[in-house]
Amino acid sequence: MGTTINQRLTLRGFVGRIDALPGQKKHLYALSATQKKPKALLRDAKLAISKLEKRITALAAEVMIGGKAHSELSRILNLLPATGINQTSAIALMGELLLLPANLS
Repeated sequence: MGTTINQRLTLRGFVGRIDALPGQKKHLYALSATQKKPKALLRDAKLAISKLEKRITALAAEVMIGGKAHSELSRILNLLPATGINQTSAIALMGELLLLPANLS
């Protein structure tokens, strides 16, 4: 059974959120690299980075669990990491691939 439009849009929602988090993480890394910031701000930035990493992991796990229930998603999830693509990138690619028209070759 193929994926429905709702499943595809749900996946795109996860992909969008997962894609946004690394940008926030880069900003926090830049903040923590500045030595003139008060120690409290640096501690807060490091805590926020840790929390963002956990959020990315949790969202990716949700996608993986949901994807295994659908043959099309499961096939893509199994294929992409085998090519050397990490899980988060594979999820982002999967979100893009599923939006392509079915008759595209």
